[in-house]
Amino acid sequence: MKKVVILGAGFAGLHIFYKIRHLIGKKIEVTVVDSRSHSLLKPSLPEVSFEGAPVSHSLIELKHTLENRGAKFVQNEVINIDAPKNELTLKNGEMLGYDYIFLAPGAIKDYDAIKGFKEFGYSVCDELQAQKLWKKVQSFEGGKIITGAAKSSWGTRVDAPKLLAPCEGPIGEIMFMLDFTSHMTKVCNVPKIIRLRFLLLARYFLKMSAIRQEMLLEKLCKKEA
Repeated sequence: MKKVVILGAGFAGLHIFYKIRHLIGKKIEVTVVDSRSHSLLKPSLPEVSFEGAPVSHSLIELKHTLENRGAKFVQNEVINIDAPKNELTLKNGEMLGYDYIFLAPGAIKDYDAIKGFKEFGYSVCDELQAQKLWKKVQSFEGGKIITGAAKSSWGTRVDAPKLLAPCEGPIGEIMFMLDFTSHMTKVCNVPKIIRLRFLLLARYFLKMSAIRQEMLLEKLCKKEA
């Protein structure tokens, strides 16, 4: 039986695993290696940033998830890849052989590369930044907010739409959530926790007239009181 090793159990690594299982089934032996015990579900981090949801809400327990689907999970760090021998060396000294390997180690975000970010910037790209933003949202008293994402370069192997940023959708998502949160705080007159069912109304809220917006917010505030 062929052996496949996937390095990294983030969004890309787990996607590779599920795709392999879907296309090939259990005709191959799959091992997933990651130094973490849990994977971070980043698309749910806005709920941490704007609703105050616990970070545990955005974590996936890897061993249970993978081994229940027929894979082997190794929680360890890879310190060397010997490509000619098709072998990995783990931090604990163990060797791991493979026939095929997928590299999905993820990225380390260089926030310090943006001047002033440490003092004034916020992000929803990791669990620490998401919690930091939630604290700021609760104490925010008004002012100008700028949202954005870094420009990226893309390869040409895949015929896909060209984007200036790696993920343009969340920029709009953050703007809608910030706008909705500020309206709720203004009308309710207290920095309340904005629950998810209210946030999901944001896409419709922005299409309403100002009068209808105020009526809806007053109704929601009374329901929360």
